[in-house]
Amino acid sequence: MKVLIVEDDADMRRILAEVVASANAEAEQASDGETVIHKIENGYKPDLVLLDLHLPGVDGWEIFRMLREKTSSKIAVVTADVLAAPEFVKDADAVFTKPFSLVELLVKIKAMLVHGEKQGAK
Repeated sequence: MKVLIVEDDADMRRILAEVVASANAEAEQASDGETVIHKIENGYKPDLVLLDLHLPGVDGWEIFRMLREKTSSKIAVVTADVLAAPEFVKDADAVFTKPFSLVELLVKIKAMLVHGEKQGAK
């Protein structure tokens, strides 16, 4: 299973990559929205995207909308913006506000990936 980590903070990307690896998934990383657009336009199809909202250049809001239009990826919003998070609760597959529990994140990632595998098998 493929997970795209979209986070501008290098330390947070590293932590998220470790969580993804412990879920036995393959992680790709992007530090800005332009990189995500490039990856998707070139055929990269992640099963799950861990998406920060506040990114340099193209922001997470725009990336969220683009992912919904062009992919069938699950999207977990990972943000420090507590006020923005409620807007995504109904549209995102999961929302994590920083700081968050790594154990909770791991459990949710595993559940979303397993659910994605079952849907793909149909």
